[in-house]
Amino acid sequence: MSASPRSIFVSAALIVLILCLGSCAKDATKPEPQPEPHARSTLMGTIEFFAQAHENEDIEAYTECLHPEYAFWFSEDDRDDPNWGWQDWIGTVEDVQVTAAMFEAESVRDIRMTLTNLITNPDSLGFYVGGETRSKHSFTYFWAIFAADIHVVEETQDQEIDRWVDGRAHIFLRPDPNESNLWTIWKIEDKGNEHKGTEDTSWSGIKALFRK
Repeated sequence: MSASPRSIFVSAALIVLILCLGSCAKDATKPEPQPEPHARSTLMGTIEFFAQAHENEDIEAYTECLHPEYAFWFSEDDRDDPNWGWQDWIGTVEDVQVTAAMFEAESVRDIRMTLTNLITNPDSLGFYVGGETRSKHSFTYFWAIFAADIHVVEETQDQEIDRWVDGRAHIFLRPDPNESNLWTIWKIEDKGNEHKGTEDTSWSGIKALFRK
């Protein structure tokens, strides 16, 4: 005995309803996509974010990388130079002023920066771990030695100048006090240019060029 058109319609409707309910249940249990992790959520990510801020000439991103107690220590070679005439180090406010002046300079056509971690220590993600006590408060910081390859290309009076740094730097990182899951740069110690020549300079020397 063949099925009636009514029974066929009801069966088809039931099948469609079951498929819809199954699809809805599947969609309800599907996890929502997670946002991409912030670049500064890892140590090397913070270093790369810092380098990219230079290349993008983005002073807001640059400032975001710096710990409130940040300091840039100039290289010993520069500090010992009788023509240096500047202090041993600068803090966050002055460093940001100097960097902003470099980013905004009409003569600066291009900035390139590569910071390569020279420490191999898988247990600490390539960074050494240190501890220090300040004002009766202990904290932990991470640091690594970096090969600093920096090019600041200027155009002045129809002449192109490539200020090239081929040196090393110690870079120290601490957690961001405002975002506990992010990292900041606490201290940079410029160790000078490895192959300093007549046209080459140090990281310290580049900062000195743009101080007001």
